[in-house]
Amino acid sequence: KEGKTLVVSGAAGNVGQWVVQLGKLNKMKVIGIAGTDEKCQYLKETLGADGAVNYRSGNVAEQLKKVAPDGVDVYFDNVGGPISDAVISQTNVGGVMIICGLI
Repeated sequence: KEGKTLVVSGAAGNVGQWVVQLGKLNKMKVIGIAGTDEKCQYLKETLGADGAVNYRSGNVAEQLKKVAPDGVDVYFDNVGGPISDAVISQTNVGGVMIICGLI
C-alpha cells in the first residue's frame, strides 16, 4: 500500500531488484539490504530505493532504525538468518512478511 515501508533483503539480486521496483511503483517507502556499498548505491540511484543497508558494514538493526524509524510494514525475505532477525524485530504490529527463499 502507498506510504507503507517495504524492506527487501537480497535486494540487489534478481528477485530483490524486481521487488524493489514493485514497491516503488506502488508508492511505498523502499529500503534494500545488500552486501556492498556499490550495491546499496545502485539500489538508491538506479532503482529508486529510499534507503539501503549494507549488512557487512555494521549492525543491521541499528542501520535499519536510521532509514526506517517508523518500523517495517512489509518484509520481503530472500535470505533468512540474522538479517531477517534484525528486520523482524522492527516489524510493526500487523506487518506482512513474504518468505521467498534462503540464500
